Amino acid sequence: CIQCTCTASVHRVVRGQPWFDFIQHAPTDFLGLMTGTGPYAGRNCNPRCAFTILVAFYRKTGVCRGWLCCARQRECVNCDFRIGGCTTVSAANRCYA
Repeated sequence: CIQCTCTASVHRVVRGQPWFDFIQHAPTDFLGLMTGTGPYAGRNCNPRCAFTILVAFYRKTGVCRGWLCCARQRECVNCDFRIGGCTTVSAANRCYA
């Protein structure tokens, strides 16, 4: 993701969609999850408990066309409370307990 800061698009990816397995391991976005303070600052959404993740796709800086070069998690939108161990999580703490 180095020199990859030209936003191409932003999408909500929901558990079960084809992109979800890839997105749950993507790095955090400098405009979203990377910011903030506290124990969850800079952390990705919990891959076990996250249900919907807002993700940004980027192209190379200065070029802003051609292939996508990076995807970054921007926000944990919803958590999945049906999974054991995820009943006390919230989007505010990035779906961690």
